[in-house]
Amino acid sequence: MATILIKSIEHPDVMIEADLTKQLGGGGSKTAFDVGQGYVLMLPNICTNREYEILLFRMFGLDTVGWNEIVDTEVYFCQKFKSIGLLTCNSQKVIVSSLENPEKQLYAYLSTNFNEFAKQDMYIIDHKNNESSTFNDFMFGPGHDLDDANIWKPVMRSFIVDCFKRCLYGWTGSGDSFNYAIMIDPITKKKCMRALNFDFTGATQKWETGVIYEHSMKRLLSAGIEQVLFCEAEYGTGEKKQIYFLNKEYEGIKERITEALLPYVEEIFESDFPELRYLTEKKQKLESDELANRIKASIEAELKKIHDKHAKFMTDMEERRRLCDLESQECLERSRKLLEQLERQEKERVQNQKMLQEKLDIEYWEACAKAKSESMINRIWTGFCSLFPFK
Repeated sequence: MATILIKSIEHPDVMIEADLTKQLGGGGSKTAFDVGQGYVLMLPNICTNREYEILLFRMFGLDTVGWNEIVDTEVYFCQKFKSIGLLTCNSQKVIVSSLENPEKQLYAYLSTNFNEFAKQDMYIIDHKNNESSTFNDFMFGPGHDLDDANIWKPVMRSFIVDCFKRCLYGWTGSGDSFNYAIMIDPITKKKCMRALNFDFTGATQKWETGVIYEHSMKRLLSAGIEQVLFCEAEYGTGEKKQIYFLNKEYEGIKERITEALLPYVEEIFESDFPELRYLTEKKQKLESDELANRIKASIEAELKKIHDKHAKFMTDMEERRRLCDLESQECLERSRKLLEQLERQEKERVQNQKMLQEKLDIEYWEACAKAKSESMINRIWTGFCSLFPFK
């Protein structure tokens, strides 16, 4: 069989020689190979169950643009999650080449082999691939009341904190990257669950929100409780039972325990994340109601302003109409008085003119009578003088 060389990009002095004979499994885009030294090499899922030579030929001859993006995404988010204290598979980017054709290279990534975690008393549940899971036991076992929320608290506490961190960075779903690690105390043998984060294919950058919503935590918590109940259903009786769905009894327990642990979830949040906000459904409703009331009050205030403005406008218009009416009445009154004055003046003028005419007529007739009288006297005098001339 041909041999490949795996060289770490982050640590160039780290090199692994291996073959691809130990295939562990595969998915839609990746195939996992055990390459020893506690590592798993993730390569493109291009020809499962073929001979190595064919795989190698295909591997180094394919268009790797999409594959390189998968590698970069996986390594980036692995480092991102690890930096905030979450468990990952410690993925690191590597260069894979064939010893026979060293010029042919392919980017890939190495992850910690699930079996390697067992050395740290940590066992993995891969919810997508049961065959690769290394935890094959129950969490509580016979004799425990699974409806007792108190027995769940120590088991789920670390898992709840992990879920808080996922939600804080926008990872609120229980998709491919959301897996489980069972931590077993080597002395007491007590078990607890944590979230193990790997397989970020297709993931996109998310940002810290500063707010964690109860409904997001409830969804992740329910997924974790469901996984524990699967373990109880499969191994709780001491016999391995392969099941694919929880029965009604276990579904009922999941729903009841999820609801019962929500106050405990809030208590942990207030203890471990005092600087952040945790919005329960009740708080969300209160905030929604408060927001609705504020919006309603704002709308009512605006409507009142509009109403007051309209009322003032109508009052102003009424006042203007009243003033216009008053001014019109005053104008009419002034016009009436002026008309009466003109009529009086016209009457006085006519009367004065009549009186003047009468006076003129009298004077005329008096003058005529006087002239006539003087003329008669003159004629008499003239006649008299002619009869009796003076000497």
